[in-house]
Amino acid sequence: MVTEAWALDDVEERYRAFIDEVRALRVDTPAEAFAAQVRLVQEWRRFPFLDPALPPSLLADTWPGPAAAELFHRRHDEWHEAAQQHWADLSEAAAARI
Repeated sequence: MVTEAWALDDVEERYRAFIDEVRALRVDTPAEAFAAQVRLVQEWRRFPFLDPALPPSLLADTWPGPAAAELFHRRHDEWHEAAQQHWADLSEAAAARI
């Protein structure tokens, strides 16, 4: 019934692509942290519309949703400070031009 109601194969594929893409991102500067975090959030915000949030008992043990969520939160936390610093620098520069 679950596979008839939802396209879980597609959702699973998108989670796995998200994991691969996020793992591949390399951040060395505040500007890169900012860009990576914006990309991370933009990609992640699609999942609530795709994933029916079924209970784990209805999903395969290899369902990538929890791993994707853990990676999202870990990377967001890792990049947060540098990304915020870059945003503050951009804001200051913009304000100085006004």
